[in-house]
Amino acid sequence: MPISIDAFENDNPPRAETPHQIVTFLAAHAERAYTPAEIAGTLGVDHETVVTALDELSDRELVRQAGDYWTVAEDERVAAAVDLHTATRR
Repeated sequence: MPISIDAFENDNPPRAETPHQIVTFLAAHAERAYTPAEIAGTLGVDHETVVTALDELSDRELVRQAGDYWTVAEDERVAAAVDLHTATRR
């Protein structure tokens, strides 16, 4: 999928890293739900990239949506995935 020129020129993280950033952020703030714009602003990632990543994460049932808001899924797989990814990056 193409990225915007803004994302290209601003050296935003590669798309492969963005889903992990989103899940980690949402898991750390599981008591709240966020709009894609809020997630993008907090993580410093292009809005379109966040929307695409949320759709992919939703397909994998790692996040859930209500209206314009997104939060982490209530699933032990999410915590395990975040822990595994964090451990392998050390």
